[in-house]
Parts: sequence; structure tokens; C-alpha cells
Amino acid sequence: MRKVVLNSTPIIILRNIGRMDLLKQLYENVYIPYGVYEEVNIVENCQIEDFIKIVKIKNEEAKQFFPTRLHKGEVEVMILAK
Repeated sequence: MRKVVLNSTPIIILRNIGRMDLLKQLYENVYIPYGVYEEVNIVENCQIEDFIKIVKIKNEEAKQFFPTRLHKGEVEVMILAK
């Protein structure tokens, strides 16, 4: 099964239309960095499904190499996916 790293937008949109089940059908596990978890909780204020794994970025220094126009979650998605 493929691994996928998500930003907050697909999670928020799928939750809004009641179709989080699509992610579970497509992927056994979905990974999100902690920054995305924070963004989803601010917008949605809800529980994350059990198939979504939250990962803390270990290399905090890597964030400095990304443009500051990006949100914390976007930067962490790129780091985690790499």
C-alpha cells in the first residue's frame, strides 16, 4: 500500500463533504506533520481519524530553507514527504 503525506486542505474539504472514508479506502495510512494537525484543529476543532498518523518533524532547522510565504503545515509536509 502506498504512503501519502497530506496538507490540511484535503482533510478539511473531505471532512466538510462527509467523505473522509475516501482516504481510508485509498490508503492504509495517511501521514500528516504536526503543523497540519494544528491547522486542521484550528479550522475544524475535531478528532483525527485513527488511520491518520501525526508525525513531529525532527529536523526543525530544515524549515529555514523554505520561503516564509508558506504556512507551517505546508513546509512540514514537504520535509516529511522527502
